[in-house]
Amino acid sequence: MRPLMYLAVLEALSEGGQPEFMPVDAYGRLHVGGDFLERIADAVEDTAAATVQGNVGYSPSNADHHTTLASQTAQAVGDGAIGDYLLHAIITPLTTSPGKVWLKDGTAGTDKVIFAGGASSVTGLAPIIVPLNWTALASGGWRCTTDANVNVHFSGQFIA
Repeated sequence: MRPLMYLAVLEALSEGGQPEFMPVDAYGRLHVGGDFLERIADAVEDTAAATVQGNVGYSPSNADHHTTLASQTAQAVGDGAIGDYLLHAIITPLTTSPGKVWLKDGTAGTDKVIFAGGASSVTGLAPIIVPLNWTALASGGWRCTTDANVNVHFSGQFIA
């Protein structure tokens, strides 16, 4: 969670007084009563745009999306522009031995592994969410490379 999100949670805690706490259940879980969770969700949603550097007006409801399929090399993500913002990646393994996923900022950037993959690296084919919160700073925007047996879906704000 980004620092502004922490502030939003703290504000939600103090808004309208202290949250109502119910006793711990048999499993040791603390139950929060009242509208506490709703206030936290609202506060986090309200500050989502503030956590995005250089992308005023971004919110999850107007997100752009891009999918890179397996076995792609340096594919442009979104518009491939400086300022393209990546909120998160959803990695979809196609087998229990998916390949790696790399991202780089710009056409001349250095690849960064965002998913290592490998032989028997996952036990199922459930999607894996990778939080990013990255803004492209180099010419060419974001570039994604995927090995075999793995797709990746990006959500963010792409400069048109």
